[in-house]
Amino acid sequence: MKDFTTTSFGLIIAYLLPGLVTLFSMSAWSENLRRIFRTLFSAQVDAGLLVSVGGCALVLGLVLNVFRWVTFEKVICKKYRVAPNIFSQSAGDQRLQSFLMVIEETFRYHQFYGSIAILTPFLYLSWLRFFEIPLMNDPVFLWVTFMFIMAEFFFSWLPYEAECGATEVEWIVAVCRLRWLRTGARAFQLIVLLLYSLELKYHFGSLAGRYKTLAVTVAFTFGGIAVGANAMAAQRRYSERANNLVGG
Repeated sequence: MKDFTTTSFGLIIAYLLPGLVTLFSMSAWSENLRRIFRTLFSAQVDAGLLVSVGGCALVLGLVLNVFRWVTFEKVICKKYRVAPNIFSQSAGDQRLQSFLMVIEETFRYHQFYGSIAILTPFLYLSWLRFFEIPLMNDPVFLWVTFMFIMAEFFFSWLPYEAECGATEVEWIVAVCRLRWLRTGARAFQLIVLLLYSLELKYHFGSLAGRYKTLAVTVAFTFGGIAVGANAMAAQRRYSERANNLVGG
């Protein structure tokens, strides 16, 4: 039971679950996938189908993990690094076992949150494909929504980086010294949301009948940002614990 909770569970949440979410979201574009998932949710499922779906989900999870690695470990969280020679410094079975425990209890969660954060825009498109098909063919709506998501991400990420105080980017260091500017970044989140709502009202003529779309879009946007923030926090905790373990 210990091996399952510390190793198998970590691998499941790091690779299999994100892959399953990806596979399910792809069913918005594939009737065959929808039929497969309907079978899975019924009493007619067999072991062969479960193995096939699990294998495809695992492959998708591994591919998605590559994008997570590039996005978080090489760009966003590159300052939260673990020493390259950490394994050679983890001499002794007890210290190595402790380091592996740190991986399972922190890094696996970073992998899960990071993969889901990257997948969020695709999940949003899948929702549009399921419930708002006409909007998928509306380039103005898609571009305005894309700009809204990017703006909200930026004004959410900037205060987070400033508060962490570990950034190496000079202009963010300057923001760290200006409290009013950090507060202004949070205020801009509300301003961007208001501008987005006004733009949708101008584009559609009225927001009547579009409140659901607006609410879901905002939920996906801030939900994705929250998941991404959890991924960054988990990566930071993993880096700190791993480096402190070896340093200690």
